Amino acid sequence: MENYIAKYYTYRKTLNMTFSKKEWVILCIILQWIFGFVFSIPQIIFYDKDCNSQFRGRIYVLILVVIVPSFIYIITNLIIFNHARTSTNRVQALNQQENKTFSRRDLYLLKHMIVVYCIFVGGWSPIYLFSIINYNDTFNPNIGPILTLIATLSLLLIIINLLIYNNELRKYLKNKIFRCSDI
Repeated sequence: MENYIAKYYTYRKTLNMTFSKKEWVILCIILQWIFGFVFSIPQIIFYDKDCNSQFRGRIYVLILVVIVPSFIYIITNLIIFNHARTSTNRVQALNQQENKTFSRRDLYLLKHMIVVYCIFVGGWSPIYLFSIINYNDTFNPNIGPILTLIATLSLLLIIINLLIYNNELRKYLKNKIFRCSDI
């Protein structure tokens, strides 16, 4: 969740250059630790061997890991898309009529946001839904590890997708790799 918020503020850094400083990175790291601690408190406090509390705990984890980040992801990406769309409209010539169609850049950004969202929800929802459905361990024990692998692969796909999409980061990594390896 913190990453989505940080992504929004990093995107808006043109308005305020403080978001590109080291203090911003430190603040993001501290906020991640605080949120991680605060969100885990209910599980620690209400944990016992009772099946009902474990079932409620699994629902809490599903909400915390999939639903809340999805909601924050959608909100921040809608704000980012709206900002990109208005900046595209501002750049157009003043004598042109108002363009109601999306530019190629806007469509590419929207497609990228939808792909990342689908990879996230498609990769992480099954493992947590399975843990809710399989609270008595009645299903095949191999399903859990397979769903865990799918969740991990979805994380890898998101990282690869972001590396492919972010041209500035790609150039930076190429410069660092080639400079360090003396190729």
